[in-house]
Order: sequence, then structure tokens, then C-alpha cells
Amino acid sequence: MQQTDELGFVERLEGLLGGTVHDLHRPPGGSSRLFWTFDLERDGRILPLVALQDLGRGPFFGTRFNLTREARTLAALNAVGTPVPAVHYSDAAAHFTVMDRLAGRADFSFDGEEERLSTIEDFGRALAALHALDPRRLGLPIAVPDRQDAATLADLADHEEAYLHLCARHALVDEALAWAKAHVPASDGPPAMLQGDAGPTNFMHEGGRLTGFIDWEMAHAGDPHDDLAWVWFRVSMLGFDRDIVPWFGAYRHATGMEIDPARLRYFIVLVMLRCTIANLVRQANEPGSSDERAARTRAMLEQALADARGDGPHRLPPLGVEP
Repeated sequence: MQQTDELGFVERLEGLLGGTVHDLHRPPGGSSRLFWTFDLERDGRILPLVALQDLGRGPFFGTRFNLTREARTLAALNAVGTPVPAVHYSDAAAHFTVMDRLAGRADFSFDGEEERLSTIEDFGRALAALHALDPRRLGLPIAVPDRQDAATLADLADHEEAYLHLCARHALVDEALAWAKAHVPASDGPPAMLQGDAGPTNFMHEGGRLTGFIDWEMAHAGDPHDDLAWVWFRVSMLGFDRDIVPWFGAYRHATGMEIDPARLRYFIVLVMLRCTIANLVRQANEPGSSDERAARTRAMLEQALADARGDGPHRLPPLGVEP
């Protein structure tokens, strides 16, 4: 369904959605997916929407982490009141989805400290509410085991499947996969619902409040420490905020749960492993593309694996939790 003619695309959207399209705009960037924003006038209402189309490139194409899985996950979560975009149209064959455009912004910069901390607190509450959901009863597009550890292994298997079928093999990735499968933290508790890439720039906010979570390609079930490892990664490694301590403090305040450093270190390895595999998939889908991203995440993976094993001095930024 890739469109180059704007008028034809507008007519196509109006036929699919009903109503009149206004202010169609395609922001710059986006090499692996096309992205449009527009307003749909229908039944006397204006709906702010976005449209996404996968181009057959990038870190998720050809894997189980596709737009259709994301759309079905969003529909399941929207049905129980989770703050996520509503899906208005999804076409698996065309790799095309239309969903709500949430209010606010994703970038994590503020004029004042009070708004920053208020946003972090509200994020902590929203993430705690997400983790309190039972993913076995949501009708997700994935099978959900009854135990946290089994759910972690099921998600790991999805990433391993993408690696084995699409990617050039790397000894470090093979080693990390074997280690991760052998050392998954034991837990017979029920799994939590996880965003799978939680943290700053993957939620929208306005006026010190979260307006909704975005980017659900890697959503799955498992251990809450998994999402917390993503928050740590996005703050401490990617630099989307300056201090992980208030993020973990907000989550503890909302849940009463103490964060286990050993579990957090394990899931940091999984975060780096997933990022490395995603960048290898990107390379497979874009022949001739640079190895720079994959090399960078392989270096992070090597550090995280050594840190989790206790091989020498810790080389990662501080965890932000008491040992």
C-alpha cells in the first residue's frame, strides 16, 4: 500500500476510515517505516491520527515483532483501559496500520524540574498499573505461559528465531543467548504485562502527566524487572534523562516492590541482546548498510554480560538501586 501520490493516498485513507482527511503530513526521517500524521473529520468530530507502513526494511521486518502484532496488542490493552493509542485500521498483508495520535510529546525535556519529576512519578504509576494486568486474560496475539520465567524464555525464543533465520552469526550473540537461557531468574509467579521497550521517549506526556505509552512492537509477558531494565537502558545508556534514581523511586512508590539488582543485571543483558539482534536484522533487511549500530550494541552486550557474570570490575553505569 505504499503511496507516492498524496491525493491518491488521501482518497485511500478516506475510503478505509470514512470521513475527510485534513492536514496530511509526513515528518522527515524514518528509513524503515513510512509515517504520516493527519486529522480525520468524521461524524462531526476531529480525530488526530497517525498512519504507519513498514517498508520491508529495518529491525523488525520479517520477524514476529511486526505491525500486526503491535496493532493486536494495542487493541487488547485499549479494551481494558490502558493508556495506549486506539487502532482504527490494520492490514497485515500491506504492513499498514492507522492509530490515534496521542496528545503531548515524546521527547524528554522540560523547562522546570517540577514538571520533569511529576512526569516521572506519573510514568511510574502507569507502568505499575500495566504490570498489574494479567496478560493471560487479555487476548494477546502471543501465547502466554503461566510462570514469569517461562514467559521470559518464550520472548527470548522469539528473538532467537529472528536471529537464526535472518542474521549473520556472531560468537558473542550465540554466547549471550546460551547464557540467558541457562540463567533466567527462577520465578513461579504469574507473568506481568510488559511494554517491552519502556522508558523516556516511548511514552507521550503533557503538563507533567503521561498521556499514553507508544511503541509496542516488543510487548510481551514476563518479569517486571525486564521493563525496568529498559527504563535503565533508555536513561543511563541512551541518555534520554540524566538520573535513573527518580524513575526507580517512582516505580517503588507505586508498587511497594523492591528492585532486585541481580534480576536487573540479568534483564539488562537481555535488553542489550535484543538491541543487538534488532540491529543485525536491520543489516539483513538493508544489505550494504553500516555495521556501526550493531557494533555499538555488541560492545554494550559484552559489557552487560561481563557485569552480570561478575567478570572483573563493573563497567556499566550505576544501577540506581541499593546492592
